[in-house]
Amino acid sequence: MNKNEELMTVLAKHQDIYKSLMTLFNKHEESCLDWLNTPSKPLCDIKPVDLLNTEPEKVKDTIYRIETGDMS
Repeated sequence: MNKNEELMTVLAKHQDIYKSLMTLFNKHEESCLDWLNTPSKPLCDIKPVDLLNTEPEKVKDTIYRIETGDMS
């Protein structure tokens, strides 16, 4: 199983996050995967994927802030 397949398996457990990302990135799955694998300043430079199993609410909150333009 390659890295993207593993990530898709994790996202299958978080359908709401997957749907939000697909909307945010205009259904471009590769962009969603890139975002999840890139350290995020709002998450203290942690990759969102690293929080999916332990703190998915933080990932959801970050996506919501991007969607609404609230980068405070």
